Amino acid sequence: MTLNLGIRYDVEAFPTQLALNSNTNEAERIYGIREGIRLQPANFAPRVGIAYDVRGDAKTVIRANYGLFYDRAPGNLESQSTSFNAAKVPLVILGGGTPCSVASPNSAASPLNLNATNAFQGSLANPNCLGASAAGVNYIASQQRFDPDNSNSVFVNQNFLAAGFPLAILPSGLPADLNYVTPYVQQISFGVEKDLGHDLSLNVAFNSTGGRHLNRPVNVNPVNPQLLVGNWRNAVNAVKAGMAAPGTASPTSDPLTVGTAAGVNPCGVGPTGPFVTPALLNFFRRSGLNTSLATFLANPNVGGGQCVALASEIAATDGLGIGIPVPFGDMTPNLTTGTSSYNALSVNLRKRLTSNYEFLVSYTWSHAIDDSTDVVSTSDAPQSNFAPNAERSNSTFDQRHRLVLSGVYNSGHLGGSGFFPTAFSGVTIAPIFEVSSGRPFNILTGSDTNFDFDPLTDRPNAVAPGSATTSCGTAPVLSKYSPTGAFNLPCYIDAPADAGPASNYYAGDLGRNAAVKPYTVFTDIRFAKAITFSHDIALQVTADIFNLINKNNTLDVNLLYTAAGTPTAASDPRQFQFGARVSF
Repeated sequence: MTLNLGIRYDVEAFPTQLALNSNTNEAERIYGIREGIRLQPANFAPRVGIAYDVRGDAKTVIRANYGLFYDRAPGNLESQSTSFNAAKVPLVILGGGTPCSVASPNSAASPLNLNATNAFQGSLANPNCLGASAAGVNYIASQQRFDPDNSNSVFVNQNFLAAGFPLAILPSGLPADLNYVTPYVQQISFGVEKDLGHDLSLNVAFNSTGGRHLNRPVNVNPVNPQLLVGNWRNAVNAVKAGMAAPGTASPTSDPLTVGTAAGVNPCGVGPTGPFVTPALLNFFRRSGLNTSLATFLANPNVGGGQCVALASEIAATDGLGIGIPVPFGDMTPNLTTGTSSYNALSVNLRKRLTSNYEFLVSYTWSHAIDDSTDVVSTSDAPQSNFAPNAERSNSTFDQRHRLVLSGVYNSGHLGGSGFFPTAFSGVTIAPIFEVSSGRPFNILTGSDTNFDFDPLTDRPNAVAPGSATTSCGTAPVLSKYSPTGAFNLPCYIDAPADAGPASNYYAGDLGRNAAVKPYTVFTDIRFAKAITFSHDIALQVTADIFNLINKNNTLDVNLLYTAAGTPTAASDPRQFQFGARVSF
């Protein structure tokens, strides 16, 4: 028996910094986020390996291993947490809105005209749009964009607060996890290798890997769709009762836009309760009142103080607010709360190169599970930030079956003279044949059904083919990937009042990575011929054929629920490659 023991120590230090000011710093701590990755001083990784020769004749060997392996903290997460921190380099979303008229008098100008409509029409620089506030946004009309290099911009360093400029959608950021823990995996393997004689060996092995504290993007200040839709219903009922302007809301309007067409007093109380424009409560996030917009509306010259008071009452009723003003919207750190598991059983039959040939037959059954795959991209964020653990499913990397057959035959030197021995001496034939299961893929709606400003994570509901059209006007779409036969979009209009923020009226009930791409077959072969000349000159010519049977192997598919699984990319078709190498 051979026993190997070891331990590895990893230490990794990054610079950290406090937030722009004490208020923001306190808010970040309450949310469990920070700028920079904290020092990880205690990463000890033990290793142990055992090999046991059962009979002492090197014919049957049992091997077992255990190891703990730490990952490196991604440098890009450190960089983005200190740069894209909602202050230094803020990420700002502009919602749609009413175009400002360049012919209107200056009295109609308002910073509330800062919206995507005016930005992309190039009219923000007109004094009849933003008025005196136009200089602060540093808008370049000829390029229809904002100057990112001007430190006096209202978007930079929270200048919008000091300038009294209202932002309907507060800046977002990509901070780091306050309680960042270095990701690691624990790996266990156990195997038996048996010499079968005649240069054959059989190896059967089991491998298990468990990942802990893995990075995964989770928004810690998400929109609460339950409260957002409840606010919208109150507005709709107020309009129906004649207690609010018709433009406040309608039975099919977007809950994000309540009150945006109702002037400077986008609030009120209807027969079922109060309502305000969602922007005033930061779209019903945990952060509560949008102090930027509230300060502007409370100005006597604007006359929206009653809406601010009503919003404060709603925040108290709904339990929104953390006790201090919050100057940011979405904050999406890569929390180190992710997990993964990989289990695999492999069987290998190998023949060593004797008698001019060798071969390998290998089969692997495996299963990979995780709750997030991409460390950096927010497209791998959970469908609902209120239920991130519901994302645990088959991994994007999961491949259940894999069979590989490969071999090498070399003719060696054939005795005799004439064409046949000359032509077929030194010939090598090396085929490789692989059949693999398809990998999972995520089916998406392509629309923001849960109002979290991210249309790249929403999934559909699995419904029966004959299901009724929803109140949102969407009908079932037949799909072989649906466990019930069809898909449909979640519909907020049909949501009961007690439907939680992660319910299937906002977030679809289809699981993550619920579909699987087609299996693949790869058949490659190489022919080689070695020719020797005098003076130690050798020539080797090769001919490679890839995808010999010309199988159409699907590489990628359409993720949209209406066309899920439709191939969008394929691996290479049959290819020939020829080469020659001279050695002297």
